[in-house]
Amino acid sequence: MTTVGGKIQQIGRALFKDGDTGQLVQERDGALLTGDITSLYNDWIRAGKVWEAHFATETGTATVENNTAIDLTEPFFRMAAKSGKVIVPISVKIAAAVVWETADEVVVIAADTDAGASGGAAPDVRNLAVGSTSTSIGANDNGVDTPLDGDSAITEGTITNARVLDNHHFLTGGLYLPYEYNALKGDGWTYIEGPGTFLVYVARTSSTVDVFYSVKWAALDAAELKAAA
Repeated sequence: MTTVGGKIQQIGRALFKDGDTGQLVQERDGALLTGDITSLYNDWIRAGKVWEAHFATETGTATVENNTAIDLTEPFFRMAAKSGKVIVPISVKIAAAVVWETADEVVVIAADTDAGASGGAAPDVRNLAVGSTSTSIGANDNGVDTPLDGDSAITEGTITNARVLDNHHFLTGGLYLPYEYNALKGDGWTYIEGPGTFLVYVARTSSTVDVFYSVKWAALDAAELKAAA
């Protein structure tokens, strides 16, 4: 059996040009950092780079408009990656306070520009590294502009080059099943460089509906997307 060991030295991560050599990266507990999303998530959360948004009152619900179909100008949740930043959507969970109905649907979209938005309600945004008040983790940049939920109707500008990351259609009788998109559970994931946007659309076909929701993402520097020329 062959073992590989190393010494832990705190250094910044970097990407390399083709043909270059570089270091294997380990976490403080000795775990090897790989490109797998769960490994990256472990690294990001330790560094205070993972964020979560929810309705401004933790036990409260946000209202979803009555839309008989998905309307790209009326997202339920939206946020734009800041210039110089990259966001990686980790998860979205939406639990309705009533039974979903046939033709209710959720579509999760990434777009390559920030078309701007008006209206909406400001969610609470928190760093998921729950440190003591003496740490500086919470001072990290959450990487997003204009995070909004649809408790007050959002009007979105015209999005461009939309990528559908996930979608789901409900049938009556689904009881209280939540909608969930989760990269850690195998759903496809992506990097969104600023000023691109991340949007969640909900079509509620017969009436408004109140929902609990939570959105999680990693906020990275744009330089992590590509190596130096």
